[in-house]
Amino acid sequence: RQVDPLFTFDLTDAAHPRLLGELEMSGWLDFMVPMGDRLVALGHEDVTDPDGSRHMSLAVSLIDVSTDQPALLSRATIDGAWGWVPSSNDDFAKVFRVLPEANLVLFPFSSWDPQTWRHIGGVQLIDYFQDHLTKRGVIGNAGWVERGVAHGTDTVLTISSEVFQVMDIA
Repeated sequence: RQVDPLFTFDLTDAAHPRLLGELEMSGWLDFMVPMGDRLVALGHEDVTDPDGSRHMSLAVSLIDVSTDQPALLSRATIDGAWGWVPSSNDDFAKVFRVLPEANLVLFPFSSWDPQTWRHIGGVQLIDYFQDHLTKRGVIGNAGWVERGVAHGTDTVLTISSEVFQVMDIA
């Protein structure tokens, strides 16, 4: 099964943790950023159609952990097949940025478009709200994009193997 469970625990008595709830969702989570009673998570959606065809894509999930039973509130999938970020799991904090003051999630990514047989990549922008995520757009870049860095609330700096860009995202 391509299911990633997320468990919540009561740690009031740390010597005796107690399982509170579980959320099952398609795919898996690679990195989570706590935002109060929400989690913003980078991972993959992995869905198998009734005809047996499998679709995997990079995804950002918004999860409510305010109650004992966690709930998936919203998921934004990234265009293309599979998808990856230019970092190891240990360094995702460097590339996957949640900026609550700007209501923004941003990260560099690459994926493959199976229809055009072309590479897709850039810095993905996702608007982050208390109960949903909305894809804003992709900042394209020449070369292999390594980083997207917010500079204030209206500017993103992108760095690739070929160019440094300053982008107005207002």
